[in-house]
Amino acid sequence: MPAVQRLEAKRVNGHTYYYLSDWGWREGKCRRLAQQYLGKLEDFSARLTGAGPAPAYAEVFELGRPLALWRAVQRAELIPLADQLCPKRHQGLSAGTYLALAALNRAVHPVSKRGFWDWVAQTVLGVVAHGKLTGSAHGKLTT
Repeated sequence: MPAVQRLEAKRVNGHTYYYLSDWGWREGKCRRLAQQYLGKLEDFSARLTGAGPAPAYAEVFELGRPLALWRAVQRAELIPLADQLCPKRHQGLSAGTYLALAALNRAVHPVSKRGFWDWVAQTVLGVVAHGKLTGSAHGKLTT
C-alpha cells in the first residue's frame, strides 16, 4: 500500500508546530516513514501564499520539455525519414538531426540562428544528440 501524507500538529511549551508526515506499512504495522518540519502556522502559511521575503535569486532547471519532445521525435522516427529524403555526406549532423533540433528550438525557446548552438549546448539536447561543442566562438555541434 502506498504511503499516505498528513499534516500533524505538535504542541510544545504552549506553541503549536506543524509537520508533514508520510505514513505507510512497515513490518505489518502502520508507521511514520518520514517527517518534514513546516514550522508555526504563520511561517508555513506565508510560504504557501507567496507572502514573505522574496528569494535573493532563483535557478530554473528546465530539462523536461526538450527531452520529452526529443523522445517524441525519436518515437515518430522523423530523423531517419528526413535523412532518407535529404541525404548528405557523413560529416557533422545529419539533415534529420539538424531539422529535429531546429524544430525543438522553435517549440521550446526560439532563438536566432546565431544563438542556436549556444541554446543546444545549454539544454540536455547537446548530450542526447550525441554531440559536443567544438570550433568557433559560437560553437558547432558535431558527432
